[in-house]
Amino acid sequence: MKKVSVLVIIAVVVIAGAFMIFKPDSSKKVEKLTIKFGSVSATNHPVVKSLNEVFKKRLEELSGGNIKVQIFDNASLGEESAIMEQTQLGTIQMSSISEIITGIDSKLNILNLPYLFENEVEADKVLDSEIGDEILSNLPQHKLVGLGVLENGFRVTTNSKRPIEKLADIKGLKIRTPRTEAQINIFNAFGANVAPLNFSELYSALQQKVVDGQENGYNTVVTQSFYEVQPYLSVTNHMYGTFIIIANDDWWNKLSPETRDMIKTVTRETIEYERKLSRDMAEENKKICIDHGVKISEPDLSEFAKAVEPVYENFYKQFPDYKQLVEKIFEAKKQ
Repeated sequence: MKKVSVLVIIAVVVIAGAFMIFKPDSSKKVEKLTIKFGSVSATNHPVVKSLNEVFKKRLEELSGGNIKVQIFDNASLGEESAIMEQTQLGTIQMSSISEIITGIDSKLNILNLPYLFENEVEADKVLDSEIGDEILSNLPQHKLVGLGVLENGFRVTTNSKRPIEKLADIKGLKIRTPRTEAQINIFNAFGANVAPLNFSELYSALQQKVVDGQENGYNTVVTQSFYEVQPYLSVTNHMYGTFIIIANDDWWNKLSPETRDMIKTVTRETIEYERKLSRDMAEENKKICIDHGVKISEPDLSEFAKAVEPVYENFYKQFPDYKQLVEKIFEAKKQ
């Protein structure tokens, strides 16, 4: 009996070893390719840090070197509109695009509605659900695939004129916004003088006082050194900032299933890493602003939220088909 037991054990070990030796390596089914990934964000921004530290590193490792990733950050490929167009054309394969993507996909305006989320927990719950997939579902109509949503933080408002401690303080200030309907409508509702401007022109416009202020997350305020020329910051939290990870549709559909699955898995890891990094860095960057003499105000946001109610009304008039989806978001937050 002992001999039989020993033989059985040996057989099991040999068979297990054989399976380990001959276990299919998914990386062998991953075709060799180079992914060019464009971003307007600075090298030290959470988006780019996560692309370098997770997306690039993990894909190259998991694919056994079959996949190479080139990150083009700091608007080295041009403004976001140019980067997005290059992704549509397939000149580059992937990119991270902020709210300017609403210029081609009206459904994504939903993410830019004011005070849609009160905190990051609500944002995660919605964006990582079927609702999040539904929000991205129209992108193939524009030669793109949406692979997930990165965080750009709750947006604050900075300026060089005065503290914004109540809604009345923002009235009359010349505030730069992106060339997107969302922020333009929000700051018009606040009573500001809105000045849409390309991101690459923003620092000099603030420095030369062509505009009084701007709105972005803490991480952008610091990585772009806006705190050097903006002594006042108000925690308006008027919008949850996002970057959509997009890929060229034709390129994506020609990839093998194994390659697509690998990219999806690593993209998910990148998103989780980036959101945590974004939140940690936001706390650190708030302290950096304070250390550089920026005066931070935290106004009661109820009157700000009241002021932007017409933004929702106008949105529903313009896009009646999206009202039900917005209502699903508010319902999901309660669960």
